[in-house]
Amino acid sequence: MTTTKFLPLTLVSRKDSPKVKSSLNALMDLLNQKNIPFQIEAKSAQLFDIDQTNTVDLETVQSGLFISVGGDGSMLRLAEHAGNNDIPILGVNCGNVGFLTDITIDNMHQIIDILNGSYGFESRSMLSATWKHADETPRQTAALNEITLGSRRPARLIRYRVAINDRVIAHHHADGLIVATPTGSTAYALSAGGPLLTPSLACLLVLPVCSHKLSSRPIIIPDHDKVSVMLEDHEQDCMLSFDGHTSNLLPPGSTVTIFQHPKKVRLLHPVNYDYFETLKKKLHWETNHYDTEY
Repeated sequence: MTTTKFLPLTLVSRKDSPKVKSSLNALMDLLNQKNIPFQIEAKSAQLFDIDQTNTVDLETVQSGLFISVGGDGSMLRLAEHAGNNDIPILGVNCGNVGFLTDITIDNMHQIIDILNGSYGFESRSMLSATWKHADETPRQTAALNEITLGSRRPARLIRYRVAINDRVIAHHHADGLIVATPTGSTAYALSAGGPLLTPSLACLLVLPVCSHKLSSRPIIIPDHDKVSVMLEDHEQDCMLSFDGHTSNLLPPGSTVTIFQHPKKVRLLHPVNYDYFETLKKKLHWETNHYDTEY
């Protein structure tokens, strides 16, 4: 049996596609060849009809390493549980961009190097939010990329006011609002016109989406600041979304408070990982398109 400090090794996948299934099978074959024990999260095993290995409920995994097979969305679904339990995540990309996931089926051998102790390491901050309406009991959840607020009905503007540390700084009439981590600056926030933020920055990005006022611009604040959003529209409900996969209905007059989560998500990378090279490769950032030197 190969020695690795990352036991138990838990494989997780949430995307039902032939490419994901092929990558997951290739990963299991590789681990079996190297005599590295692993377990598969129960819902993932059910999704792909896998019954030849140990399965485990996600909620019971409290140590080891997660290997997420899919795309960034699959990894985002793991973030809160992994962060709360200090379990690092390694991503195998089977999606389109795969900004958080470095390994592919073509370089899967790098997983063995990582399990043997040759890897890069990052801690990524998360967001948390509490929300309530009237005298309801506040609820709370977390996100790695962003927390967004938008209309329940497409193409309808919403009215809200934003406060930083309880001081109102703006009133917006917009499609919505994004509060993003530096990790999330390359996701929805980037498409909405936000800046790129390197992951090591200790900050939050507050970005109105398609505001009706041209003066409504993104603002970057320290990550220890608290963002409060109060819905001012008295007629329509809004949706509160976490990393695009968990949504909650907010009735008119609700208040949302967004702040830095006390835990961080630990990501493992191959030793040659470089954030700016990832920007160039995945987003074609600052690529030289000139064919002629001047």
